[in-house]
Amino acid sequence: MTFLQPEILYGLPLLLVPILIHLLNRRRYRVEEWGAMRFLIQATRASTSRAKLRQIIILAMRTLAVAMLVFFLARPLAGGWAGRIGGGKPETVFLVLDRSASMEFRDSPSAPSIREIAMEKLAGAWTAYSEESELVFVDSVNGELIPVESIESVMDEGRWWSRATETTTSFPLLFTQIHDWILTNGTGVSEIWIASDLQSSNWQLEDKVWDEIRNRFETLPQKVSVKILGMRHGPADNISLSLTRGIDPTFGKRESIDLRMQFVRDEPETLDLPVTVTMADAVSTTQVQLEGRTTLSQQSLRIDGEPTQPWVRLSIPDDRNITDNNYYLVLPAEVSPRVEIYADSERTGKIIEVALQVGVPGESEILVRSSMDEAPLSGTAMVVWQKPLPGESNRQFLTDFVERGGTILFLPHDSEPQGSPETSPSIFETSWGAIEEPDDEGGVFEIANWDQQDGPASRTSEGFSLPLDRTSFYRRRQLTSAGSPMVLFSDNQPFLTVTRSGQGRAYWMTSLPSREWSALGQGYAFVPMVQRMLLEASLRFLAPVQLEAGRIPRSERERDWKPVNPATPGNTPEYHAGIYEAEGKYIAVNTPSEELERTAYTLEEISAALESLEVVTMDGLGGQTLAEASAGTGELQSELWKAF
Repeated sequence: MTFLQPEILYGLPLLLVPILIHLLNRRRYRVEEWGAMRFLIQATRASTSRAKLRQIIILAMRTLAVAMLVFFLARPLAGGWAGRIGGGKPETVFLVLDRSASMEFRDSPSAPSIREIAMEKLAGAWTAYSEESELVFVDSVNGELIPVESIESVMDEGRWWSRATETTTSFPLLFTQIHDWILTNGTGVSEIWIASDLQSSNWQLEDKVWDEIRNRFETLPQKVSVKILGMRHGPADNISLSLTRGIDPTFGKRESIDLRMQFVRDEPETLDLPVTVTMADAVSTTQVQLEGRTTLSQQSLRIDGEPTQPWVRLSIPDDRNITDNNYYLVLPAEVSPRVEIYADSERTGKIIEVALQVGVPGESEILVRSSMDEAPLSGTAMVVWQKPLPGESNRQFLTDFVERGGTILFLPHDSEPQGSPETSPSIFETSWGAIEEPDDEGGVFEIANWDQQDGPASRTSEGFSLPLDRTSFYRRRQLTSAGSPMVLFSDNQPFLTVTRSGQGRAYWMTSLPSREWSALGQGYAFVPMVQRMLLEASLRFLAPVQLEAGRIPRSERERDWKPVNPATPGNTPEYHAGIYEAEGKYIAVNTPSEELERTAYTLEEISAALESLEVVTMDGLGGQTLAEASAGTGELQSELWKAF
């Protein structure tokens, strides 16, 4: 237990006053012997013991009254938050206010959020510490630690320290930053105060990094304890809007974009939800029927003419958390790629060239070369290699190209491999083997399994599968690789494999789009696959336009971004979702996808994960609704003298 006026406790010796008065009163009268009264003693002796007991009780109550007066004038605090384990005030309190998007949950648009309620409660708890402890504010967005003079400066909504954000929080990062601060500054006994809604994606308790964090704090010579104010609310009728897949860049001018929207909510009842689509000055509304807790909806947005501003905003009506009611998009810029093709067969090289030219702008460069005399040209997005694996000098050119972010598609060559499998050339831990044909005369190899969710062989934007399982293969080349197979034949041999090195990747296709090898030359599967590889390879030359709040690249952070929609003064892409513009360039910033999750830990689970530290946990809502919690005193402990 702690006291707001501990110096009053020096008055405890006043407990002796009633005792002294009692003793003095016993000596107040002189006893005179009188014979006539002597016979009355026997009559009153029976009640003497009862009178003594009454005097002892009166003395005890007088002493207790003085003790209570001194005790309550010292203003003791009741509650589990202010009283530190082991007693005494810490030298430093690190205040971690979770400012992630999920902390903006509220009963109504005008009601306080759980972040604001938590801040008020923490401010009340700080009263017992303000005279003796230093306060360090920890920014939950980037882990920056800022010493502050008072709790009032933290609560000031005019400062960014406590304002709402649409970011996420990484508690492993925050604990690491606090540990490093303590170690660097030689801070003494410390407490870490945390107010959080306990969202699983923020705490990441399953991550092995917590083992290292616990070990670091255990080795500190000073004592560090943790106090966690849980602000987890119950299920409520809140709807979140996101896109399961962004808008892919295009090689040419697009006429429409396909939107794969996802709606997540706590209530499973059927609901017709209006979705407003804002594109520059044009606004339209479409109805989406929600069924169950998760609903997927695909919409096609037509683009008529050249938009005056290349951005789109999707929005649903405001509900109990407005940070997940909008999604922002910027239409990607047109890509003009450069590709270098090295083919062993002129006819195969021409097929590859035609497949890559489909849909790309006329100014794109698709270069067919017979030999590599130097490294790929600067600005080359992709290399197609349909030749025996390169020798030492060319191998180094291609290795450097991939490590810097380039993409290579390796296709089998027609000649037999040189030497044994042990001595055959290899690159990226991959080498070609012998050419295979089906055992049965007239038979074919068939595709049986492939990744249809991601990669070159994934479904189309309309949800259709590529016809790989209906494509006949008459030849294939064996492949020995440490890479990841993406498309498999029915005998589990790979047709498409990917290997990664540095910032780039290499794809390996074990058959050719020529009549002797397969039916790939018809183009139904081969063309979209190589187009997707080329598009992916071209992205490294484009600055990102779809970003998440709190995760802005350093190069983009330095620009002078101005909010376009919503045009809210003070909003920055570092902390807030929206459309931003700088020097004619637009970016779309959205709430991180993990902030839309509904799962959370319990206080007991978090306390167990931090078992090596002294942990005090407290339910900030205490079973109350948000309205009841916000209408309270805001204190995490009460002063007993008020009740007294």
